[in-house]
Amino acid sequence: IASPSCATALCLAVMGDLWRSKKMSLVQLVVQNGAAHAVVSKLGELGMMQLRDLNAGQSFFKRSFVDEVRECDDLQRILRSVEEQLVEAGIAPSSSGATDPSLPSLDTVDAKLRAAEVEVETLKASQSLFERNNNALDEQSIVLEMGKKFYKTGAAPALSESDMATSLLSLTEFGGQASSMLSVLAGVIKTESVAALERVVFRATRGNAVFQQKTVKTKLLDTSGKVPELVQKTFFMVFFSGAVLGDKVSKIATYFGATLYKYPSTALDHAAMTYEVHKRKAESAQVLEQSTAILRGALTSLAAAYGPWSYVVAREKMVYDAATF
Repeated sequence: IASPSCATALCLAVMGDLWRSKKMSLVQLVVQNGAAHAVVSKLGELGMMQLRDLNAGQSFFKRSFVDEVRECDDLQRILRSVEEQLVEAGIAPSSSGATDPSLPSLDTVDAKLRAAEVEVETLKASQSLFERNNNALDEQSIVLEMGKKFYKTGAAPALSESDMATSLLSLTEFGGQASSMLSVLAGVIKTESVAALERVVFRATRGNAVFQQKTVKTKLLDTSGKVPELVQKTFFMVFFSGAVLGDKVSKIATYFGATLYKYPSTALDHAAMTYEVHKRKAESAQVLEQSTAILRGALTSLAAAYGPWSYVVAREKMVYDAATF
């Protein structure tokens, strides 16, 4: 705040002089478009000029260097996406490369950054596919393990063999395909949906199907949404008789978002499938580990170049922005 004695002198001061450390002179430079980038870049390095926009009322799309500004905007978008992926992976990006004497050109950064974006997206897509495959094998293993507690050839543990035959083999409305061997349908579903699934199955079959369930202790991957997440799931097994009834129960379970898995009907097939699943789980875990290491290596290399690339793009964006004045 100025003192009262200086009020007269301050009123006579030119607007803006109080905020500058030195006297300013108004100059106008007329530069060809081919030399505009070099001139503006050098003026920026000197830091001795304040630029005014002489095209303030003109549309951005009618100015010079619009394509270059758009390209820098797109590169900054890619850099923001890269930064989010680095933070998600727990990798700290490198600091600004303003002091790096060997900074790459914008064209070099453009080519390398876009290639790195495609590479990371491809690796992440493969990683997601391997995670889904590994999760499916985990669920299949859980179905085989928990199913042994409920399944017995021709009967379910909740009812005696005679009661089961009486209740399930008299399904005349579903066709005459009943036999002495009960069919089974098994899978996993979100715990929050299992109660509704059980009610609908009971009503659709009029009580002629036995529904067994048990909560899985470990959380499993839910791949139904756009972003897979770990959720609590429940194993279920439905005993029924007849192909028509089985098709109806399968459609109901699929509607509720359940994942169905094949369950063997004999102990020999059960043992063979269990061995095959465990073998594939070991192979899948190894592939997933290698894929994770490759993705992390690519992100680590990208983090090292993030600082210089970000500085180059920001600098060129400011240069082209100033060249449009």
